[in-house]
Amino acid sequence: MTTRNCMKRRRVKTVSFSVATTYTFHVAPSATAVPSDAIPGVGLHGPPIQVATALVSLDHDPCRSVVGRYSPRDRVYFMKRAGFSQADVTKLCLDHHDIQTSRKEAAIIAWREQAHADCISSKRACVQG
Repeated sequence: MTTRNCMKRRRVKTVSFSVATTYTFHVAPSATAVPSDAIPGVGLHGPPIQVATALVSLDHDPCRSVVGRYSPRDRVYFMKRAGFSQADVTKLCLDHHDIQTSRKEAAIIAWREQAHADCISSKRACVQG
């Protein structure tokens, strides 16, 4: 009798590209960027100011890329360059802190409500005979 391995072999899947297109944007304060620290976020602003296309070389091993993040100091610099005064930046920081606090509180409330609903649904209903 022969034994058979029931484990399926996983094939390695890869994706390769022959052309890369890079879009360049202005950077400005953005409500869509939500950093975890006290300084408000900055992000892409407006239409692209430059579009470049280049062939991708398949000769070298592909490498993983990461998303660039701006430091708090850089974000303050971009806000001041956009015309915000120090008082404006401070007010934005306080508003940002209030938003973060509100989101955390909402997440805790939602978690408690879900835990309560799970607790109630797990109890058996009494059957009257």
